[in-house]
Amino acid sequence: MRIDSKMAPARARRGEMAFTLSSMMVSSGLLILVLGSVLYAELFGARMYQITTAKLGANTDSRKMLTKLIEDAHQAQKWRLGRWTNGAFIEIASNTQLMGNAIMFFPDATTTNNYVRYYFDTNGYALKRYTSIPAYTNVVAYAVSNTMMFGAYDYSGTLLTNKSSRAVLGVNLQFTQILNPAMDIGPSNYYRSYQMRSKVTLRAQD
Repeated sequence: MRIDSKMAPARARRGEMAFTLSSMMVSSGLLILVLGSVLYAELFGARMYQITTAKLGANTDSRKMLTKLIEDAHQAQKWRLGRWTNGAFIEIASNTQLMGNAIMFFPDATTTNNYVRYYFDTNGYALKRYTSIPAYTNVVAYAVSNTMMFGAYDYSGTLLTNKSSRAVLGVNLQFTQILNPAMDIGPSNYYRSYQMRSKVTLRAQD
């Protein structure tokens, strides 16, 4: 059988362009790696977005609460640190470490009827703010896990046992959940722990 010499180069070229099994396997492997990398990057980006959103939400809520507490502390002419027990405020006695779960601010030094009270509600695990005039209660922090969040310290950070004209109020709140957006805190979630700390200078005592 005679083969036309003009057709031979074309057939040869077609033979050179054919895929072998090994080349297809290599190409498929590379495609899988590329798709896997793209999918991983997408999932990682979504996770980082959720973490960032949670941090921003938590910081926003904490900043609002701290701003209000600092404002109440700066306006107060007197303050009382104590413990909220069975629906009653009990001031910490002298010669006792000034640490408790409640604090009262009095904007008017001449009366004790006008005050703002922050206290920990053990039933709802929430820090609440109560104003006497007008009488109103609202929650300023949810899912609080520690029971002693207020302490009075001196300039060096030592916990006081008696009131001082240069006392510094330390606030430490630990949370079991972030609410904006709602997210539990624990080993299987984004955070192992979450807490908020701040300090504010208190006015002289009477």
